[in-house]
Amino acid sequence: MVEGTTTGQAKAALEADKKSVVITFADKKPNNTAFTFQVDGVTDVEGNKVTSEVQTITVTDTVAPTITETKFAATGDLTITFSEPLAATQQPIVRVNNTPVAHTPVVAGDTVVTVPAANLPAIAGGATATVFVSSAQDTALNTMAVYNGTVVKAVDTTKPAITSVTQTGQNTVKVVLSEELAGGASALEAADLKILMGSTVYTHGTANTVVTVTPDANDTTNKTYDVSFNLGGAGAPNYGLYASNTAATAQVTLIVDANAIKDASNNGNDAYTQAITFNRDAQGPRFVSSKVADDKQTIELTFDEEFQDLDANVDETKLLITNAEGVRFDAIAATTIAKAGSPKVLLVDFVAGATEIENGTYTVQIGAGAVKDALGNLSAAATTTLTVGNAADTVKPTATLDTEAVIDAAVTGVNKFVVDFSEEVGASALDLANYKLDGVALDSTKANIYFNSSAKNSVTIELKAETVAFGAQAGTPATLTVSNVADKAGNVMEKAADFGVNIADNTAAVLQTVQVLGNDIVLTFNENIDSATATTIDDPTKLSAEFEILVGSDALTLGTLGTDGTGGTDGDAAVSLVAGNTKQVKISLTPQVNGTGYNNQVSSNWDPTKTITVKTTGETLKDANGYGVKADVTAHN
Repeated sequence: MVEGTTTGQAKAALEADKKSVVITFADKKPNNTAFTFQVDGVTDVEGNKVTSEVQTITVTDTVAPTITETKFAATGDLTITFSEPLAATQQPIVRVNNTPVAHTPVVAGDTVVTVPAANLPAIAGGATATVFVSSAQDTALNTMAVYNGTVVKAVDTTKPAITSVTQTGQNTVKVVLSEELAGGASALEAADLKILMGSTVYTHGTANTVVTVTPDANDTTNKTYDVSFNLGGAGAPNYGLYASNTAATAQVTLIVDANAIKDASNNGNDAYTQAITFNRDAQGPRFVSSKVADDKQTIELTFDEEFQDLDANVDETKLLITNAEGVRFDAIAATTIAKAGSPKVLLVDFVAGATEIENGTYTVQIGAGAVKDALGNLSAAATTTLTVGNAADTVKPTATLDTEAVIDAAVTGVNKFVVDFSEEVGASALDLANYKLDGVALDSTKANIYFNSSAKNSVTIELKAETVAFGAQAGTPATLTVSNVADKAGNVMEKAADFGVNIADNTAAVLQTVQVLGNDIVLTFNENIDSATATTIDDPTKLSAEFEILVGSDALTLGTLGTDGTGGTDGDAAVSLVAGNTKQVKISLTPQVNGTGYNNQVSSNWDPTKTITVKTTGETLKDANGYGVKADVTAHN
């Protein structure tokens, strides 16, 4: 290339016809820009040199943007998709059913223009609306031709429903819906959630009851809400839910009236009632990580929840600080307090005045009860070791995810993550609190971690069983965040590093209920079951290997005919999924029917009027993600 270009500004690639070369620039060029290039040093297949030649070309974009798709989103918004990125200098004009409508502002590079549902005229489900668009320009300022088209608003008859309610705190739950709701009165509001406790129904705003509903900011699908209950204004620690300060659980029923919530198509929910067991939060703050403060004057201890931050609520006598030489330091009471703006971080001060901590390695023993949470639960004991940096080493370590194709001793895989560091790192690299999966800190209950190299510059993290929810299919993407890891000199990573990893269901399906319908036993699990593994259980032997079934107190016998007789049938069994509900497994029994003249005939003891108890073995049956059913779970009708 000539005319001011340099090596690396463009790349040439030979086409399949072996005659054409495509030149691709490293960046976009302004419209109507001329470039001169020289062809030199090229030979044909016979080795003949191609004549050197200089050519001038002009980069020109004269193609105007066009509309490739118009459709209604599930939220009711109208989306208009263009064939290429748009400029922001001139906003498109949009009319729907001949009515001018406001759209979200176009930002340079956008290819989709959205008209919020609230800005659209009334359009019934199944109706066809006209769409007029003009004035949009691409980044070369080519103006689109006027667009006149139509779009059909699909008929949505699916009702929104609550799919799960999960306790998240002493008086809080997370509610997940089947779809995004419309706004205003159709959204999930505090008054929509009622609590039945005993014979009393508690509703927000009555008898001092307070219910809060907050959309989960981490859910981009807008289907998740965080909900708290304070029945009768009782407040902490029982919030009107627990009978006493020592009650471990509270039994309530969550009620949502029919049509309390609606989706963008005005479909209202069916009436909803769900029994909920609240478990008291008896867990005190747990230590998760430590670091040297940026000013090197204190040590920062991070816990997994907020603690009471006043000096009177922090027991400094439970904090024992020792250096590598065995010298003991006492925490200074007045300045060992919560970090401003970080209510989960305790600043441990053990040097008087505005003095930096001397370089070296320090061990902090955190005694049980050093801090306590808002409910008065005391923290657990822990020990942490950290290094105050050496001024001669100021280089901070960086992290990368090991995804190399070459198979060695440590390669990232599903539910296994290998993190390589740019240098040898210290004990902080083995602190699971410095690793988050989708924003949630890991700990010893969720994962194992270890150095996979004697150089101590690479760690392997392996997720433990029962840590990935059954919604995660094999290869589900997740984000691993690494932060606060320090090298031997105490230099901490400059910033957190995010890596894309893959996870998969490692949580076993659990048997929940047993129902007897004639000669059928219906088992309900807490997640979908794999049909293929269910149907392989097709005879009494396979059935007894998969489930221990008691009729009353006796093991189930389906019976056999014996020999040398006539008539009757052997006992048999088959397993399948219940039609329309893949969480339910149906065991179809065919008890033995007596024949005539058989020797050693064994009669079935099946009796559907007795208590039927089923215990899983986990032999064959798997969930929909291929993970085995949890063994040794017992239920009866």
